[in-house]
Amino acid sequence: MTKKTRSFWLAGAVLALISSFSLFAWEKPILVAGGDGNRYMRPSVKFGPSGKVFMVYENGVETAGGRDDIHLRTYDGQRLSPVINVTQGNPYSRRPYYPDIAVSKGEELHVVWLEYVRGSQSLAQYLMYRYFNGSSWGPIEQLHVFNGSAWCEEPTVAVDSDNNIFVSVFNETIGRCAVASKYFGKKATVDFPNVPGRAKYPSVAADDNFVHLAWQYLTDSYTIMYTKKKNQEGSTWQAALDFKITLAQKPKIKLNNDGNPSVAFAKKLTESSRNFRLRPWDEKLGLNNRTNVIMLTTEEYRTYHYFSFSIQNNAMFAAWQIGSHSTGANGGVFYSQKGLGSDKWVIQQALPEALNPVIVSSSQTWDGKIAGILYASANTAVYLHLSDKLVTNDLPKAVISADKEEIFWGETVNFNGSSSSDSDGSIVRYEWRVIPDNAIFEGVSGSYKFAGAYGNVKVRLTVIDDKNGRGVAEKTIRVNALYTAPTTWSWQKINTLLYDREGNVVSWQPNAKNDAAGHTIVSYRVFRREVEGGSAQLAEPSTLRGTLAEVGAGDGGTLVKAGAAQEAGGGWLQLGELTAEKRAFADVSSEKGKTYEYAVAAVDDQGRQSPYDNF
Repeated sequence: MTKKTRSFWLAGAVLALISSFSLFAWEKPILVAGGDGNRYMRPSVKFGPSGKVFMVYENGVETAGGRDDIHLRTYDGQRLSPVINVTQGNPYSRRPYYPDIAVSKGEELHVVWLEYVRGSQSLAQYLMYRYFNGSSWGPIEQLHVFNGSAWCEEPTVAVDSDNNIFVSVFNETIGRCAVASKYFGKKATVDFPNVPGRAKYPSVAADDNFVHLAWQYLTDSYTIMYTKKKNQEGSTWQAALDFKITLAQKPKIKLNNDGNPSVAFAKKLTESSRNFRLRPWDEKLGLNNRTNVIMLTTEEYRTYHYFSFSIQNNAMFAAWQIGSHSTGANGGVFYSQKGLGSDKWVIQQALPEALNPVIVSSSQTWDGKIAGILYASANTAVYLHLSDKLVTNDLPKAVISADKEEIFWGETVNFNGSSSSDSDGSIVRYEWRVIPDNAIFEGVSGSYKFAGAYGNVKVRLTVIDDKNGRGVAEKTIRVNALYTAPTTWSWQKINTLLYDREGNVVSWQPNAKNDAAGHTIVSYRVFRREVEGGSAQLAEPSTLRGTLAEVGAGDGGTLVKAGAAQEAGGGWLQLGELTAEKRAFADVSSEKGKTYEYAVAAVDDQGRQSPYDNF
């Protein structure tokens, strides 16, 4: 008996032993679509915070001139919703394909898909998007055009708590990938980590802090690459991490409760076989622990297709297909699972009653207790399998009241969420977030000092019920602000009655917008913060001459306030406050070789201060 044969039989014995019990008592499969002669392909499934199932899939009408569309259905544990045509209004000339869906904490829907023009000789693929706010659908939007492309594949969409979405796409024609970032209410921008080489099958995940990306990358053979960037408009990707795995394919990236990523991927064994593995997050080495790899399948020499992976409430679930990847013939579905609160994986369980599966998509309820598997059956139907009976939760309703809705920058607003309610339970937690400041506080009520963003500032209340359902409400606070003085600074020789040394001299001019708005400015506050990683930008050393009656300095003289620098938040240090007629300040405490940034805030006759950047 050869070594390979021994491995095969050992794996079979392990599979037989594992398969003798099951974590789940799977419900009977639910027919989502089919039986009408149409073509049904490429389904995708997600659960909402209420427990409801959301499913999108391609529907092709197999008649001459028949149109293709993306359909959506939901399931609440008792009944399927009517079919919703997400691409309603698309021209007949467009062929939509490969949909994916993301569900926000407020159970808003974000559906993406790809399109091309049927019968057209020009090469172009279109990345499309539509948003559902819980009561109505927005218009169909075009996120990007892949010119010169004959085919794109497997878009994945992730959403944060602000309904900003991030979509990864593989452009098969050129062997490159793209990530579209669409911040809510704004146009999408498209980029990808600047790593030379052939990139395929990206997978994206996001929370309010970071956007994470994994993809298949060609060096000597295919490996897996990972990177992340801050979840901010205009942010750039960090240096990519190479997993240094040979013959790796099609990664799937998901985040745990702490926002840390784990990456599942395929490993090619022979020309006709592969298995699936997971590199989980390591508390010491992050994703760089090459010895920490979990086998999700046995070492059988067979081909597995269409792998999916999810993490919910730190429970993990993976599912995949065997058999023909195009027709589902002689096929089935396997899954592996690390249950809620468990440290151990149960691998390679067979899904009962799977019917000719082609493309498999899977997910879990937000509490990690129930798994769902959706697949196209022989491309003529779509079936949903649920691991346990689904009981949905009516989401709580969040209501915000505030004692003021228009204030000046630096003032405090009192918030109250006691009018929130839950029709089928009770609210157990109140989470408040001032979105642009990323400030978070908890409790049925609370106060917040608006000393960060100004203008129209959005405040969000999330209420969480006893079944972990979430309700979301938002209120906009109008934060008015004085205008900051336009400021310059340079390194100079400071020669006054008290000083004969070098330092930064800060100069400014009154901002005419304050006068136009009727504000009476009585003083200016000078702030400084050190620029990390910078090098000092030294001007030609001219000399500032005069007395402390003519220029403010950092420790006395004509200062309204003097003494040690005071911390002002955001890294800003208050150096001093000068009367309104002053136009310069000598920072005698600045150190040569360091890079500083200065701001001169205006203060009016009511004691209100301008932000550091409101010019």
